[in-house]
Amino acid sequence: MSKLFGILTYHNANNYGAALQAFALQRFLKDNFGEDQAEIIDYQCEGVKKQRNYRYVAGRQNPIKGLLHYYLAISRIKKIEDFCRKHMSLSPKVGSRGALKGIADNYSFLVSGSDQVWNRKWTGGEDTYLQDFHDLHEKKVSYAASFGVSEIPEDWREDYKKLLSDFARISVREEAGRELVSQQFGLRADLHMDPTLLIPKESWCSIAASLAPRKPYVLVYMVPYQETVYRKARKLADDKGLDLYVVSKSLKHYNKYYKGNSAVEEILALFRDADYVVTNSFHGTAFSIIFEKKFLVVLDNKYGYNIRSAQLITTCKAADLSGRPDEAECFDVDWGSVEGILAAERERIRGYFSDIIGR
Repeated sequence: MSKLFGILTYHNANNYGAALQAFALQRFLKDNFGEDQAEIIDYQCEGVKKQRNYRYVAGRQNPIKGLLHYYLAISRIKKIEDFCRKHMSLSPKVGSRGALKGIADNYSFLVSGSDQVWNRKWTGGEDTYLQDFHDLHEKKVSYAASFGVSEIPEDWREDYKKLLSDFARISVREEAGRELVSQQFGLRADLHMDPTLLIPKESWCSIAASLAPRKPYVLVYMVPYQETVYRKARKLADDKGLDLYVVSKSLKHYNKYYKGNSAVEEILALFRDADYVVTNSFHGTAFSIIFEKKFLVVLDNKYGYNIRSAQLITTCKAADLSGRPDEAECFDVDWGSVEGILAAERERIRGYFSDIIGR
């Protein structure tokens, strides 16, 4: 018997946020449409497979540092895969692009997203998440998918227009993505929030690790590593007399307080139990909001202005960001109001999927 939803996303990449958003989308669909009605298709695109390659991970670092980075990456990936096996409903493993043929027959709808599933730079050049492997138009939908670019490169456009035109419904996670779909392809897209915000704090607490009591602390969660973020977190911890725990792929602060190689359940517990969070990451912002933390977001980093975090903070009314400030200090938030905003968005998104399945 076919399931209602098959989810195509980066659930097993070397990235905590990727695993967490995949879990949340599946949990939301199960909660609203049936415990056995959502399955993550256990497939790895070429871009995800590359993250297990020594040369890709180590880069041009000296051999010792390169080996340590590679060891930590493989260890982190294993912990993420353990999380997927423990907490997600996965399809039988799909080992190759060729094995995807006919998989659409197993589901009423195939959902592409969230994450940068429509960015060929991340997929290794393949268009699996644009669902080029089947031609069943009515089954092709997306949720909060991202292109990861502000403009579609010219050599992508013809393929993207053809493939996206075959989607029954398109949902993206950024206003820039909605504008791309409209202006470059003449198509309509809905704008929806990241899946991590689709489920309440209680759902996250139910899978978070139980950690031994520890001295109160500041959690710094950095993607990418940014010295400014670390310095602000260090100062906050010193001023408040708190410990400082670091989640980052960088080894610049690799000591007993380094938590960048934790299990996914431990990452959730670190957010849950923190007294403050300092971050430059969207998912750092999202989980600070989910767990109702006092938090500081540095909005400028080497990739540019973190518009996703800024938009989330503005949507939730966690801080006034008029004037495009470099950072947002969210220490005095009306969490009851925030939960009301998120609850309304969850109901709107439930309506999106209900429309898709005709309920």
